[in-house]
Amino acid sequence: MRDINNSDVDFALVKSITEMGHYLRKVIAEYVGNQATLNTVTELGVDYAQGYLFGQPLMLDNLDLRRR
Repeated sequence: MRDINNSDVDFALVKSITEMGHYLRKVIAEYVGNQATLNTVTELGVDYAQGYLFGQPLMLDNLDLRRR
């Protein structure tokens, strides 16, 4: 995932997993650390993304789960 924009093998693997995943459930991309990666996985049809592009990991004790 981290090298999806520079590796044909990584690109093909993510594309294949995304296609297979849609038969089962929604697809979540991990390790999305920059806009280029987000753009690529979006074009491949990934449903959700997580990674440093959206924020740093945090302890669950610090997570505010109240609806706003």
